[in-house]
Amino acid sequence: MTQLKYFRKALLLFALWSYPVLATTIFHKIDVKLSPDESLLSVLDVLTFPDQLCEQPFVEFKLHAGLEPVVLTPGVHLSLQETVPSRVPLEVYKLKLPSGVCSVEISYGGEIEYAPVGESSPGTIESRGVFLGGSTWWYPEVEGRLLAFNMTATVPKDWSVVSQGELASQSKGEEESEFVWQELLPQDDIYLIAAEFFYYSLQQDGLLAEAWLRTPDEQLAEKYLKVTHSYIKMYSESIGPYPYKKFALVENFWPTGFGMPSFTLLGSSIIRLPFILYTSYPHEVLHNWWGNGVYVDYGQGNWSEGLTSYQADHDFKAMRGQGHEYRRDALNNFSAYVNKDNDFPLAEFVGRFDRASSAIGYGKAMMLFHMLKVRLSESVFSDGIRDFYAHNLFQKSGYSELRDSFEKVSSEELSRFFQGRLRIGVSKKLRPLKL
Repeated sequence: MTQLKYFRKALLLFALWSYPVLATTIFHKIDVKLSPDESLLSVLDVLTFPDQLCEQPFVEFKLHAGLEPVVLTPGVHLSLQETVPSRVPLEVYKLKLPSGVCSVEISYGGEIEYAPVGESSPGTIESRGVFLGGSTWWYPEVEGRLLAFNMTATVPKDWSVVSQGELASQSKGEEESEFVWQELLPQDDIYLIAAEFFYYSLQQDGLLAEAWLRTPDEQLAEKYLKVTHSYIKMYSESIGPYPYKKFALVENFWPTGFGMPSFTLLGSSIIRLPFILYTSYPHEVLHNWWGNGVYVDYGQGNWSEGLTSYQADHDFKAMRGQGHEYRRDALNNFSAYVNKDNDFPLAEFVGRFDRASSAIGYGKAMMLFHMLKVRLSESVFSDGIRDFYAHNLFQKSGYSELRDSFEKVSSEELSRFFQGRLRIGVSKKLRPLKL
């Protein structure tokens, strides 16, 4: 048994029996039927709550407005609390659970339709394809809770379904196809991607690399499958073993650069650019360690984009002796787009929405990690990265946990280093680091 195969088996068993975060994880058993031409979905979701939630008098969840949930479990009372105006209209519901009841069956359905605009679409169900995720609020979400799931998705007969985790089974009928995906390790979202796909795969060293393309292209798929294995091997050796059983390239029908646990969703024009294989693609693969392996505690700021940019985009340039050029360009972008009117602390960065926010959340954060490596040395920095990954996998973590790991391996006190560069305390909305 290879080291990677052994790690995955051991990690899964450890997670199922003793992984601490599982004590607070919600399990979803979802049956969903999609009708793309009508932009409709119909869902039956059985939620199993951990003991910690069962002991509470009620559980609140959010769901896309207009889906009209109905509880099918006897004795459980469901009430609508409020409608939240936002880009995606939300409804907040309260479940009152009888003593001893920890599983609730909920039925709901309706229309979800958006016009994709760049990378900003929260989700869509249409004849060209389906994209559903946490931003769509298509399943009952309990705030602050990680989840695991088993999902059975029914789609038109020529369609396929992709999600995180592993494909447990699939079947094709005369009019419909059924795909069963499951992920037992803690997740922070459930993704459902569906369309007519052409499937390619390459199994190697216990890991399955996949390509789901919208048009047949064996040559393109082969390129991605090969580099997938090389990138995962490289990052597994430098950071820690890859946490999932597969990694998939999934082609989207509008321009996106999304990274999800165990797959990436990239636009048709993007994946055919020859340089993407060596720039954006390793960035998305690395997100399975940062952001989709160790999750982001957004209350401390989104550190994952800066660290991923540093260890993927920057380091690939550095391998060719061009690391200084990458850093220079990042500084130039910051000077060009950031000023006193649009600057904000790193600890307030959640995601990019313009060039200034990108220069801060990607470029400035990348420079923070470079300065840390220069201060500590490359070997100590690498030790800190490995420690952070090993102790925070499948948990929401932030700059304070990063600092803890780097202090541990360096025996240095780094509160001033992090506090000064993050400017903690500038905004009253921020939660301070554990200094």
